[in-house]
Amino acid sequence: MISENVIGVGNTAHVISFKENFVAKIFHAHIPQDAFTRELTISKKVLESGLPVPKVYGDQNLDGRNAIIYERIIGVPLTKLILENAWMANKQMKTLAKLHAEIHSKTGLELPAQKQSLIKKIKKAETLTANEKKKIIHELNILPKGNVLCHGDFHPDNVLISNEGPYIIDWIDATIGNQMADVVRTMLILRYGGFNQNISPIQYKLQKIYRYYLSQSYMKAYHQLLPFAKELIDKWMLPVAAARLTENIPALEKKELHTLIQQRLAKI
Repeated sequence: MISENVIGVGNTAHVISFKENFVAKIFHAHIPQDAFTRELTISKKVLESGLPVPKVYGDQNLDGRNAIIYERIIGVPLTKLILENAWMANKQMKTLAKLHAEIHSKTGLELPAQKQSLIKKIKKAETLTANEKKKIIHELNILPKGNVLCHGDFHPDNVLISNEGPYIIDWIDATIGNQMADVVRTMLILRYGGFNQNISPIQYKLQKIYRYYLSQSYMKAYHQLLPFAKELIDKWMLPVAAARLTENIPALEKKELHTLIQQRLAKI
């Protein structure tokens, strides 16, 4: 069943069409039970908050693996729309910012603490020394913890555009915390996320320019909706970038993030 009707493949799961109006998110064999349970619980809580997310219909065991059954959304990722029409990118970034601000309007959900999640990841960063990790965690602990819903991995691939409107997917990393950490992560993904290793230096330079434009367009649109002190971007950049180093990301992206981290550590 897993090999049939595959819609998408990610680091944690396959998504397949399931019956007529559903999809099944089938978790890979190496994903622990607690991660599966966490996503199921979070998905239900986020649905109850009233945000535009797919309905969740519970869990099943499919071919010996844990699976969550979701409403099937007929739509395209926001990423696809951006790639197909670069001239409309500013409009798409406004859509992204509006949805993110809507997420951050939600409070009171019982979810994991954002800071603890970040600290756990920072401690696993293999390219950072013990002293560097200590400094980064110290800087993180100084920052306000916040009390709003944060997606944890909000970027255009996790927004589906349907005839009924946008839907936000993939909530496994959701936490309660500071919205600026969530915003900075989105900005970093827009700037550096998924850089292809096999491109020419000129293509790489052009991509960086365009990615920078996307990130600034998103930040401007978000700031208009939920104003913030711009120095907070720089303060949150260090711990958020360090936490991302532990993820399964391309070597070129890791190099960019590591350079960014070292620049900020030098200022401490």
